[in-house]
Amino acid sequence: FTRSGMVDVKGPDLLGGRHKAYDLFVGSMDSLYANNRLFWYRVTTDMGSRDPEYHLDGSRVIFWKDMYANDVNATEPNYQVCTMVPDGSFPKVLRSNWQGDDGTYLVSPTWSAEGTIAAVLFFQNRPQGFVVLTEGDLEKPLDSLKPRAMVNHNFVGPAFSPDGKWIAFVSDRDGNREVYVMGADGSRPTNLTQHPAEDWTPAWSPDGLRIAFASFRDNNWEIYVM
Repeated sequence: FTRSGMVDVKGPDLLGGRHKAYDLFVGSMDSLYANNRLFWYRVTTDMGSRDPEYHLDGSRVIFWKDMYANDVNATEPNYQVCTMVPDGSFPKVLRSNWQGDDGTYLVSPTWSAEGTIAAVLFFQNRPQGFVVLTEGDLEKPLDSLKPRAMVNHNFVGPAFSPDGKWIAFVSDRDGNREVYVMGADGSRPTNLTQHPAEDWTPAWSPDGLRIAFASFRDNNWEIYVM
C-alpha cells in the first residue's frame, strides 16, 4: 500500500522546500485491521512510489514512480512504470529510455496474469485515457500511444480481472465518476455503480467474483464491495 506525507527536501544551497512524498509499504492483514504500525514495513525509500499491485503469482509488484522525487530542482515530475520484488529488491524501470520531461507519461499501471499492462496515458500533463500494452510497447514513443488512449478517453484507474478477460475502470462519461467494467478488448463498457456519489479505485478479489472500490456516498470516503 501507499503512504504519503510532507518532507523537507533541500539542496546544499538550502534551496528547496516542503514536498509531498509517497512510499510503498507492506503489512500483515492483522496489523492493517488493527492499525498496528509496528508490523508495517517500508519497501521503497525514494519518496516517489505509489499505487502498487501484486502480480497474480505474487512474485512481483508493479507501481509508478516520480523519478525526480528527490530532485530539489525539478520543476515537473517524471513518472515511470516500474516493477520490483515484494520486499523492494530488484527495482526495474520498464522504459529503458525513460529520460525526458515533455509531459507525456504513464501512471496507475495494472497487469494481467499473462503480463499485459494497462496504464493511464498523460499527454502534456493531462490524462487522455488508458492503454493496454505489452512490455515491448513500453519502449515505443509515448506520443504514438495517444490514438489508442483516446479510444478510452477519460477512462482512468484500470484494474485487470484475475483471469485477464475484464478491466474495471473509472469514468465520468455518465456525468460523475463511476466504476465500470469492460472486456479486455474494449468491448461492452458497463456502469456498475450507478450512484450520484464519486466512486474510485476498483480492485478485484483474487477469485474475480467481487470488486472493492472507494466511494464518497456517505459524505466521507469508505470502501465498498460489490
